[in-house]
Amino acid sequence: MPDVSAGLTLGAVSLPSSLSLRSVRSVPFKAKSAKMTRAGIGNPLLIYKSMRAEINRLIDDGKLFELNPLNEKDNRVRTVIMSREINSLVSGPWASAEMAARCLRLRAELENFISAEEITVCWEPFEADVEQIGRLDPPHWGVWDLRSRDPKPGLRVFFRFADKDVAIFFTCSPRSLNVSWLDRLPLFDRKSREWKLAIADCLAEWKTLLPNHEPINGSHLSDYITGGTVLR
Repeated sequence: MPDVSAGLTLGAVSLPSSLSLRSVRSVPFKAKSAKMTRAGIGNPLLIYKSMRAEINRLIDDGKLFELNPLNEKDNRVRTVIMSREINSLVSGPWASAEMAARCLRLRAELENFISAEEITVCWEPFEADVEQIGRLDPPHWGVWDLRSRDPKPGLRVFFRFADKDVAIFFTCSPRSLNVSWLDRLPLFDRKSREWKLAIADCLAEWKTLLPNHEPINGSHLSDYITGGTVLR
């Protein structure tokens, strides 16, 4: 397996030139040992104990994964939980240097969601500009996406909030270009069949993993996230 990671930068972490396509898996996620004691998950005032216990059980079973920043000194404002699909994308192994570079950039954006003091938010569906995350239509379904725009191909990662500052990321779709290493078609227009299927897939993943629990359905941005900023 060739070494392709020289010069890649993940958030504030410059990856060493010795890092191969396979070796990101050696960076521990610590999901099982952490038992989600960080922002949101570990606070019983912010999340029902049964939900917390169920997410911990799913992590123990290898069905969900907690993302821990590669830079252990990063601030931890929020918690990112991932499905197997998303964990595989951001952890590798990757089939090519191109895939590795793109997926490491996606990981950097997920780590930024954890550590950034401010996250820009599209609160009203269909009014997105340069925001990092946004609510999707219809808002009461509680499906959001993270917009990973650069470098091309653009990607959208679909998620729901288990509690304030605790997001579970389920699926990833290409925005407008075919991507050989993703099993989904590009989303294209906001009212396309692919958008509807992507939202439905996110809902189905939640129902499969957490059938007895509901995500947040708040009236205000502050119900969902600390440091959220609406640009317009």
